[in-house]
Amino acid sequence: MTLLTAHTTPPTETVIAVGIAQFAISRDPAMVLSAYGLGSCVAIAAWVAQSHVAGLMHVLLPEPPANSTADNPARFATTGVPLLLRELEAAGAMRSRLRLAAAGGAQMLGSLAKVGALGSIGARNAELVVNTLRATGLSLVATDFGGTSGRTLTLVVATGQMTVRLAGSTPRDLA
Repeated sequence: MTLLTAHTTPPTETVIAVGIAQFAISRDPAMVLSAYGLGSCVAIAAWVAQSHVAGLMHVLLPEPPANSTADNPARFATTGVPLLLRELEAAGAMRSRLRLAAAGGAQMLGSLAKVGALGSIGARNAELVVNTLRATGLSLVATDFGGTSGRTLTLVVATGQMTVRLAGSTPRDLA
């Protein structure tokens, strides 16, 4: 008699690097979305369990300069967050079911990272991501903001697992 055992291999994952001023939306369970090298930038991760819609945005600056239009809305927290929400909804996500987390907003360049009287770019990025989400009635379930180290935020589309890895450390669950 021969004993047959099932042998499964883990599914092949495809990592999508979400660069500065970019975003990605996916329903593909084989996808992993990652924002690498977050210094003062902030990445916002979103996932809906029921529809397995995931999104990740990597914003560079808090808001567009006064009296200008954002040539790339994903570049700024105040224009990127609404764009991310619209694109998630277009992909089938229900706003009320979004699980959101964010990371970044570090003070990377000391006094060189100041934006006048507004404080550091990283802190302003984090503040405006939180405030822009709040204005839409949403909040973050987890954050990893501040400090002086860069980090990576990763979102696994299949499970919604969100991890953050500070430079030189091992990844840890964020949400």
